[in-house]
Amino acid sequence: MIREFLEKHTFVKFFLSSGSSFLLDLLLFQLFLAVFKPLFQNNYIFFSTVCARIISSVYNYTINRLFVFQSQNSIRRTGFQYFLLCIVQMSVSAYSVTILYSFLKIKEVIIKTFVDVILFIVNFLIQKYLIFSDGNTAHKTN
Repeated sequence: MIREFLEKHTFVKFFLSSGSSFLLDLLLFQLFLAVFKPLFQNNYIFFSTVCARIISSVYNYTINRLFVFQSQNSIRRTGFQYFLLCIVQMSVSAYSVTILYSFLKIKEVIIKTFVDVILFIVNFLIQKYLIFSDGNTAHKTN
Protein backbone atom coordinates (compact mmCIF):
# COMPACT_ATOMS: atom_id res chain seq x y z
CA MET A 1 0.00 0.00 0.00
CA ILE A 2 2.79 2.46 0.87
CA ARG A 3 4.76 1.40 -2.18
CA GLU A 4 1.74 1.97 -4.45
CA PHE A 5 1.17 5.39 -2.88
CA LEU A 6 4.78 6.41 -3.45
CA GLU A 7 4.77 5.15 -7.03
CA LYS A 8 1.87 7.52 -7.80
CA HIS A 9 3.02 10.60 -5.89
CA THR A 10 6.22 12.15 -7.20
CA PHE A 11 6.05 15.11 -4.80
CA VAL A 12 5.95 12.80 -1.76
CA LYS A 13 9.01 10.92 -3.04
CA PHE A 14 10.72 14.24 -3.76
CA PHE A 15 9.87 15.45 -0.27
CA LEU A 16 11.36 12.32 1.30
CA SER A 17 14.44 12.46 -0.92
CA SER A 18 14.94 16.13 -0.25
CA GLY A 19 14.33 15.65 3.45
CA SER A 20 17.06 13.05 3.74
CA SER A 21 19.39 15.18 1.59
CA PHE A 22 18.56 18.22 3.69
CA LEU A 23 19.40 16.39 6.91
CA LEU A 24 22.66 15.17 5.42
CA ASP A 25 23.42 18.69 4.21
CA LEU A 26 22.68 20.24 7.61
CA LEU A 27 24.81 17.69 9.46
CA LEU A 28 27.68 18.24 7.07
CA PHE A 29 27.19 22.03 7.23
CA GLN A 30 27.43 21.91 11.03
CA LEU A 31 30.56 19.76 10.81
CA PHE A 32 32.19 22.06 8.27
CA LEU A 33 31.28 25.14 10.34
CA ALA A 34 33.31 23.70 13.20
CA VAL A 35 36.23 23.00 10.85
CA PHE A 36 36.19 26.24 8.82
CA LYS A 37 35.13 28.89 11.35
CA PRO A 38 38.59 29.08 12.97
CA LEU A 39 40.31 28.99 9.57
CA PHE A 40 38.19 31.38 7.48
CA GLN A 41 36.59 33.92 9.77
CA ASN A 42 35.01 35.93 6.93
CA ASN A 43 34.05 33.15 4.53
CA TYR A 44 33.43 30.11 6.72
CA ILE A 45 29.69 30.02 5.96
CA PHE A 46 30.37 29.96 2.22
CA PHE A 47 33.01 27.23 2.45
CA SER A 48 30.85 25.16 4.79
CA THR A 49 27.88 25.48 2.44
CA VAL A 50 29.93 24.47 -0.61
CA CYS A 51 31.51 21.41 1.00
CA ALA A 52 28.26 20.17 2.50
CA ARG A 53 26.32 20.75 -0.71
CA ILE A 54 28.81 18.92 -2.91
CA ILE A 55 28.40 15.75 -0.87
CA SER A 56 24.63 16.01 -0.33
CA SER A 57 23.94 16.93 -3.97
CA VAL A 58 25.62 13.79 -5.33
CA TYR A 59 23.43 11.75 -2.99
CA ASN A 60 20.31 13.74 -3.92
CA TYR A 61 20.91 13.58 -7.69
CA THR A 62 21.24 9.81 -7.55
CA ILE A 63 18.06 9.34 -5.50
CA ASN A 64 16.04 11.79 -7.61
CA ARG A 65 17.16 10.40 -10.94
CA LEU A 66 16.65 6.74 -10.07
CA PHE A 67 13.74 6.69 -7.62
CA VAL A 68 11.85 9.98 -7.57
CA PHE A 69 11.58 10.89 -11.25
CA GLN A 70 12.79 7.54 -12.66
CA SER A 71 14.41 9.43 -15.49
CA GLN A 72 15.55 7.61 -18.60
CA ASN A 73 17.26 10.76 -19.88
CA SER A 74 21.02 10.81 -20.29
CA ILE A 75 23.08 11.05 -17.12
CA ARG A 76 25.31 13.56 -18.88
CA ARG A 77 22.39 15.91 -19.65
CA THR A 78 20.50 15.52 -16.38
CA GLY A 79 23.71 15.59 -14.36
CA PHE A 80 24.89 18.80 -16.02
CA GLN A 81 21.51 20.50 -15.52
CA TYR A 82 21.13 19.24 -11.96
CA PHE A 83 24.58 20.37 -10.86
CA LEU A 84 24.13 23.73 -12.58
CA LEU A 85 20.94 24.13 -10.54
CA CYS A 86 22.90 23.10 -7.43
CA ILE A 87 25.52 25.76 -8.05
CA VAL A 88 22.86 28.46 -8.41
CA GLN A 89 20.91 27.20 -5.39
CA MET A 90 24.08 26.82 -3.31
CA SER A 91 25.13 30.38 -4.15
CA VAL A 92 21.71 31.79 -3.29
CA SER A 93 21.69 29.80 -0.05
CA ALA A 94 25.22 30.77 1.00
CA TYR A 95 24.85 34.47 0.26
CA SER A 96 21.36 34.62 1.78
CA VAL A 97 22.56 32.95 4.98
CA THR A 98 25.58 35.25 5.14
CA ILE A 99 23.52 38.40 4.63
CA LEU A 100 20.74 37.36 7.01
CA TYR A 101 23.30 36.31 9.65
CA SER A 102 24.99 39.72 9.47
CA PHE A 103 21.64 41.38 10.29
CA LEU A 104 19.94 38.87 12.58
CA LYS A 105 22.90 37.36 14.48
CA ILE A 106 21.05 34.10 15.13
CA LYS A 107 22.47 30.60 14.59
CA GLU A 108 23.61 30.04 11.03
CA VAL A 109 21.93 26.64 10.90
CA ILE A 110 18.53 28.16 11.76
CA ILE A 111 18.88 30.74 9.00
CA LYS A 112 20.06 28.09 6.52
CA THR A 113 17.05 25.93 7.36
CA PHE A 114 14.66 28.79 6.64
CA VAL A 115 16.40 29.77 3.39
CA ASP A 116 16.62 26.19 2.10
CA VAL A 117 12.96 25.49 2.81
CA ILE A 118 12.05 28.41 0.56
CA LEU A 119 14.38 27.13 -2.16
CA PHE A 120 12.85 23.63 -1.88
CA ILE A 121 9.67 24.42 -3.84
CA VAL A 122 11.52 26.17 -6.65
CA ASN A 123 13.95 23.27 -6.81
CA PHE A 124 11.13 20.70 -7.13
CA LEU A 125 9.50 22.56 -10.02
CA ILE A 126 12.75 22.97 -11.91
CA GLN A 127 13.71 19.32 -11.48
CA LYS A 128 10.26 17.98 -12.34
CA TYR A 129 9.55 20.13 -15.39
CA LEU A 130 13.01 20.85 -16.76
CA ILE A 131 15.74 18.49 -15.61
CA PHE A 132 14.11 15.06 -15.28
CA SER A 133 11.16 15.69 -17.59
CA ASP A 134 10.72 13.22 -20.40
CA GLY A 135 8.60 15.70 -22.31
CA ASN A 136 5.34 14.25 -20.99
CA THR A 137 5.65 15.40 -17.37
CA ALA A 138 3.30 18.34 -17.87
CA HIS A 139 0.48 15.87 -18.61
CA LYS A 140 0.97 13.73 -15.52
CA THR A 141 -1.23 14.35 -12.51
CA ASN A 142 1.26 13.45 -9.79
